[in-house]
Amino acid sequence: MKRLYKPVLSVWLILSGLVILTELDIPVLGIILAVLEIISGLLLGYSRRRIKMLNPVGIILLSAFLTIQGFLLILNLVSEELLILLGFTALVGGVCLPMKKKKAKLDQHTAVLLIALWFILTGLILIIQINFSGITLIMGSLSILSGVFFLVQKK
Repeated sequence: MKRLYKPVLSVWLILSGLVILTELDIPVLGIILAVLEIISGLLLGYSRRRIKMLNPVGIILLSAFLTIQGFLLILNLVSEELLILLGFTALVGGVCLPMKKKKAKLDQHTAVLLIALWFILTGLILIIQINFSGITLIMGSLSILSGVFFLVQKK
């Protein structure tokens, strides 16, 4: 169970990216993604001491972001204040995530940088509401790529 966060987080990232890129509008898919997001956040928080390649503060913020956002989506509780708070959590978590002294292998480093970039952009989108024509392509692609790199990395 110590590494269960990887496949769950990877599946959530890949599915989220596919939904963004294909603009699928299946009501039950939103609930499934929200549940996967909550499970990812909880597993990541539970496993934080065993994850050597990521900064613990970044892991805690990422875990909190995933868990809270998942619950907010399921409960349909969205307000501007909550979005800004989630945005700052994602932004700071994305910046902190790769700040670890231990050397990482190339596939681990790439996965960390991709997910950190995804969280930084998510934070900026939520805080200052960045919106341009290619944003969905960028966010969907980053989500899929980081999910795939997390899924295929060794250890």
